[in-house]
Amino acid sequence: MRRKKKTKSKPGTTISPPTTASRSRSHRLPCITLIALAVLVYLPCLNGPMLWDDTDWFKAMDLNLRGIAGLWRLWTVPDSIQQYYPVTATSFWADRHFWGGWTLPPHLENVLLHGGSSALFWLLLTRLRAGGAWIAAALFAVHPVMAESVAWMTERKNVLCTFFALAALLAHGAGSGWWEPGLARRPRVAWVLAFTLFVFALLAKISAAVLPGVVLVIGWWRHGHVRWRADGLRVLPWAAAVVPLVLLTSRLEQAQITGGDFAPPLAFLEKVLLAGQLPWFYLGKLAWPRDLCVLYDKWPLQIGAWWQWAGGGALILALALMLWRGWRGVTALTLLFLGALFPVLGFFDVNGMKYAWAADRWAYLPAMAFCAGAGELLHRIRSGQVRRGMSLAVLLACGWLCFHQAALYAGVDQFWQAAIAGSRAPWKARNDYSSQLLDENRAEEARSQLEAALKIQPDYVAAHVNLASALASLGRQNEALEHLDRALALRPENNAATWYNKAVILDRMGRTAETEAALRSAIKQNPDFFAAHNDLGNLLLLAGRQDEAMEQFQTLQRLRPGNANALTSIGNIHFLNGRLDLALASFLASLREDPGMVSTLTNTAWILSTAGDDKLRDGQAAVAHALRAAELTKRQDASVLQVLATAHAEAGDFDHAVAVSGEALELARSQGNESLAASIIANQRLFEKRQPYRTPAR
Repeated sequence: MRRKKKTKSKPGTTISPPTTASRSRSHRLPCITLIALAVLVYLPCLNGPMLWDDTDWFKAMDLNLRGIAGLWRLWTVPDSIQQYYPVTATSFWADRHFWGGWTLPPHLENVLLHGGSSALFWLLLTRLRAGGAWIAAALFAVHPVMAESVAWMTERKNVLCTFFALAALLAHGAGSGWWEPGLARRPRVAWVLAFTLFVFALLAKISAAVLPGVVLVIGWWRHGHVRWRADGLRVLPWAAAVVPLVLLTSRLEQAQITGGDFAPPLAFLEKVLLAGQLPWFYLGKLAWPRDLCVLYDKWPLQIGAWWQWAGGGALILALALMLWRGWRGVTALTLLFLGALFPVLGFFDVNGMKYAWAADRWAYLPAMAFCAGAGELLHRIRSGQVRRGMSLAVLLACGWLCFHQAALYAGVDQFWQAAIAGSRAPWKARNDYSSQLLDENRAEEARSQLEAALKIQPDYVAAHVNLASALASLGRQNEALEHLDRALALRPENNAATWYNKAVILDRMGRTAETEAALRSAIKQNPDFFAAHNDLGNLLLLAGRQDEAMEQFQTLQRLRPGNANALTSIGNIHFLNGRLDLALASFLASLREDPGMVSTLTNTAWILSTAGDDKLRDGQAAVAHALRAAELTKRQDASVLQVLATAHAEAGDFDHAVAVSGEALELARSQGNESLAASIIANQRLFEKRQPYRTPAR
């Protein structure tokens, strides 16, 4: 037995291991440096606008982002968001309440999460005693392939998932003895913490589903065998949590893919062929990050071409060689890389694969295996001077490329123009660019982009629909209808949105009967189409078909309980039918959901001021609601001012009632509204006699 060498010490001194506090201090500077590097390379995009489907998470989710009820909905109604990622959605909910529409804080949060993940990655590699740990983490922080996940606000799900996943691995490693074999620190506490962090990662993005496999591979690499008791049993609950969420995510993805453009299902052999090619594509982009693009070209898959099978064959041969030579570290990194990529290799339905086989954002988690390998290779260079020089050169080159890539996210035009320039057939990029141009009321530019997209893909349904919107904005309604009819012919089913767009244009043209038919067709294809039910209800209400309209608005209440618009519409029908008590109840419920609806405030104030039933009237409350409506309209709506005057009269303040009536009368006359002016004069005469106005009994 080898005798331990004694360490000499000076008299009166004691040698002790580093304390937790000292270790914490030694970790602080490398972590802060990694976060600072991330902030530095992403400076150009920090104040960038909403891009691509950012609006789906930040604006279109308006119902889900309102108050505690919206937060509850994010967690309890999976279909309320694109994907059931409630942790990510909660972060957007917080952004909405703290920052409103300001985009700088959400961008900065993404960057800080990415920098934090780089720091956690370094801690993990350091504790696993991997070579070149800091270089690997720094490479991850500044690699340009990561830009799509960090600079694009919607990909918060990627950076948030990775942050929690790395934290879960650190907690698991401490509890299972990864760092110090045979010594597990507070295993029960560590297990609970690791499982909780894993669930948070999973609910941030389903990519964390690979984590149980990651644990087994790291344990095997660290100890030379799979430790079923220390690692396997501990991650069984992780695997159990994965199954229902994978099934749910698959269902939601399938709902987005239905009727997908140019995405016929791949045959099994095509999926195998693609799975052999994609790892090499991503490896190439990570090793030589040039010509990065947010929408890569979709290369053809040819089962009969032997050379297309070379990638899969090379993967199998490489793994066999690694196992035969006993290269455990290289094998582990390869397995981690391939395992993290597996969900996006083509075997599962992924909405984005309708348009491109690959995307930089899908390489975010797998990239850590590549970075760890690169750090190890640089660490093995014997000459310290050469090692430091090469490491610095790699980081500077990647940092500069990342800085340039992040700058593309600083504006709508440069983002989409780069996407168009980076593709040989940019039909998808041109279409999506047009959507943002339409949002900015740049209809002529949108038309140009869409016509170019249709030259490449003449049967692209979404481009026909968007081109119809652009043409309608330019006043070319008949041409717009032609493109919508073309879209409906190309996709007769699962095309409710196109029917709805057609209804909107027909309504502008005054073709009421055809508008109703189009809305009913949209509802037939999608019975839960909220906007179609709402517009059909309003159309029927204007036509005097109140009972049919009520059915539509009650359907809205079933689809979105407590929806303010639906409650207001139901209140309007009750009001028209003289059921003022029911109308008032609906209006007040609507205002609890949305206190800023001017028409609802005005109608509420009118009932509270003028109802014949003494139990319904409340002058002070009427004044409060009417004042709010007047503030929102900046006292430029004569009808709102008339209601405010009536409310003052009910409250007994006739002097104010007369004064506000005069203001309303002057405004009505300036706008040429003589009928409203006559009504205001009649009311004003009552107020001068110190009499309030009462609604005539029916």
